[in-house]
Amino acid sequence: MPTYEYKCKGCEVIQERIHGMKERPTVTCKSCGSDDTRKVMQPTSFSVKNTIAKNKFTNNAKKRHEMKMDLQHNYNVHEAIPVDASETEESIYSYVKKNGSMVKDKMEAERESGEAKSKKKIAKWHEEASARVKRDEPKLRKEYLENAAKKKQAK
Repeated sequence: MPTYEYKCKGCEVIQERIHGMKERPTVTCKSCGSDDTRKVMQPTSFSVKNTIAKNKFTNNAKKRHEMKMDLQHNYNVHEAIPVDASETEESIYSYVKKNGSMVKDKMEAERESGEAKSKKKIAKWHEEASARVKRDEPKLRKEYLENAAKKKQAK
């Protein structure tokens, strides 16, 4: 049976599991108890003697690397996780290539929307803080002067 590594999305702890290749176990994190874990792909250490198979394996590895680099540099996609077992790296790549500008535009719009909301929130906080200062300043000044006068009388 092969050994697989699973990484927890919450605490990023990596743990090993032994199971069959076709099994899809639910892995619970031993550290935080979360069920949100992903299989970590690790490089293997096997040697291919057949030249045709070796070339095919090497070409596939190069192709996957080129696809990953293209997604990172041109579409700002740093990790592509298949939603179900029918999706492959190639199908995700072709989808992003086909709809990439739309996906990228949507991601940028969401980021800009988040930045705009943050700016509005900060501006509102500043307005409220200024209003509190204006409202409370005379009262605080009066209290300060009274306490200073009491300290002078106490001396």
